[in-house]
Amino acid sequence: MIYKDYYDSQSALFLAKNHAYHSNTKHIDVHYHYMRDMVKEKNVLVVKVDTLKNVTDALTKPLSTEKFSWCRERMGVARMDQ
Repeated sequence: MIYKDYYDSQSALFLAKNHAYHSNTKHIDVHYHYMRDMVKEKNVLVVKVDTLKNVTDALTKPLSTEKFSWCRERMGVARMDQ
């Protein structure tokens, strides 16, 4: 079974797919090397997600009310009415 892992960062996509060692990436945690190995073994498919469709934006940056509501609904988080 292949799992999809979505990224909106071109750098993250490149690092996950590029198997070459680079001196600029030597500080990256072993967890990410594991991810690179999973991509190489074709257990994970890394896919670019458009910023307009990125649900995790609600967890990482300030958003408009409309975008936040859209993200919240997609994550299945219930609205708390006051």
